[in-house]
Amino acid sequence: MERIEREHTCIHYDRLVEVEARQAETEQKLALVMARLEQFEKKVLGPQSERMPSVAEELRKEQRRRGQTPDPLQTRKKRKANQEALKAAAVEHHVDELVTDEQRTCPECGEEAKTISKERTSETWSYVPGYFRRNIFHCETVACDCGDYIATAAPPPRIFGQSKYDASFIAYLVVSKVCDSIPFYRQEKRFKRKGMPIARTTMNTLLKRAGEELRILHRRMLELIGEQGVVLADETSLPVVDVKKCRRGFIWTFSSRVGLGEETEVLVGFRYSKDRSGLTPVEVLGDSKGVLVVDGYSGYNRVTCPDGRERAACLAHVRRKFFDARSTAEADVDAVLGLVLDVYRVEHEALEREIVRTKKHLALRQTEGRLAMDALRAWLDAKAPAYPPRSAMGRAINYALNNWERLCVFLDDENVPVDNNESERFLRPVAKGRDNWLFAGNDEAAENIAVLLTLTSACEANRLNPEEYLADVIPRLSTHPAADLDELLPHRWQPRAAA
Repeated sequence: MERIEREHTCIHYDRLVEVEARQAETEQKLALVMARLEQFEKKVLGPQSERMPSVAEELRKEQRRRGQTPDPLQTRKKRKANQEALKAAAVEHHVDELVTDEQRTCPECGEEAKTISKERTSETWSYVPGYFRRNIFHCETVACDCGDYIATAAPPPRIFGQSKYDASFIAYLVVSKVCDSIPFYRQEKRFKRKGMPIARTTMNTLLKRAGEELRILHRRMLELIGEQGVVLADETSLPVVDVKKCRRGFIWTFSSRVGLGEETEVLVGFRYSKDRSGLTPVEVLGDSKGVLVVDGYSGYNRVTCPDGRERAACLAHVRRKFFDARSTAEADVDAVLGLVLDVYRVEHEALEREIVRTKKHLALRQTEGRLAMDALRAWLDAKAPAYPPRSAMGRAINYALNNWERLCVFLDDENVPVDNNESERFLRPVAKGRDNWLFAGNDEAAENIAVLLTLTSACEANRLNPEEYLADVIPRLSTHPAADLDELLPHRWQPRAAA
């Protein structure tokens, strides 16, 4: 009888352990599902910002706690520079404000007062809407009295054959569509309000021709990026119209920096592909050597494994995974976000000291930066056993630990950034385009978008006006020597008058 009771107890205990294990697994799955549901609701309904107190804000708080205040001289210099920039950009319009007739008569003697000064001034800013200018070229004809000679001046050459729209208008269309993500149907309404009815088909034709003409500069930009030692890359989807429905294409961005300080030149290139395979990175980077800063997508393995570029991971992606898990473990997430912030403090200090991408920056990374990364690693090792691997926090911790060596690449190279945020910023026009002009009409249109994005984004990254650049470069392409093609790239460009 005792043996039967003992066997019954053992069976009951085994079943209880099994039920508890299943319950724990179910709770883990439920927590993971709830975390994903929260992310989905946030993406669809709520703000998508990951904003926390920034490094600059934290440093300002520390300065206030220590009794340190910002240098007022630097503040005045910055304000003065902004005012000078505004004055240089605006067209001055002087208006004489005269006193009234009553004020012009002296109340004491009745005589008319005379003007003695106009030094007192008042200033306002107004906006004058843009306008179209119709250029009419009167071609002179000369003839000799002998009757055997006659000559007529040739009109200026037209852009794209017989188009009546010049390069300035084409540049405006490109920047409005690609940089500002304004679809052509909205531009059509805008032009009509100004009294210039221009059809969308005309605008599409001009955009297509611009992409075709500028493709040679696009190819050269990607070649230069492939030659650089440190390259950043990322990709995002772009809907493309197919026969019956839209399918997903992809826009890839590749970027790099050359030089130091104010002489830094930014190279930016975009590439369209019909799928997300690793062929695109291979076509752009080939078997080049150096460092590739990317996220965890396996499509970049073809250019990093086994003898290709060294792969560097993105600390911002690590931070994002912890931020997404904040609802499940708020205290621990805030702690790890603080440790990540310590790493960015070091980079912000290098920026404040103006030593970015120099040997002093490398020394700062190898001392303070390494200490901050060691503290982050110690926290990850300590907290890893506390969270199930399939939970939101467990996934975030495992992602950081699995990519740890790649995350630390920046500690030994001052040219490698901590994160890949720059590439994501370059892709913002594509994301805005998906919300505004929605899709590309076909694969060729998507390739043209990549070409135009390359040049406009490179202009903005190098602090150039893309409208001025395109208006100057488009007419010069047909006559510029092929050997000097680099002179027309945004980071080397000089206006025609300066050149």
